[in-house]
Amino acid sequence: MFSGFLRKEREKRGISQERLCRGVCAVSALSRYENGERIPDRLLMNTLIERLGKSSDKLVTMISCQEYAYFE
Repeated sequence: MFSGFLRKEREKRGISQERLCRGVCAVSALSRYENGERIPDRLLMNTLIERLGKSSDKLVTMISCQEYAYFE
């Protein structure tokens, strides 16, 4: 699921929530995304992935069926 990927990659790189979301979303929103309580829109999801040094081209392999349905 994207939420697990997001937290794992952020922590692996030693990036704080504040730094990752600076200028794109609130820390409280990022926390909800990481906890799986909410799903960010596709633009925000791509931005967060790219800030983590990953390619958003492979986004579909990281999201759950529920998240995929949300974007369809």
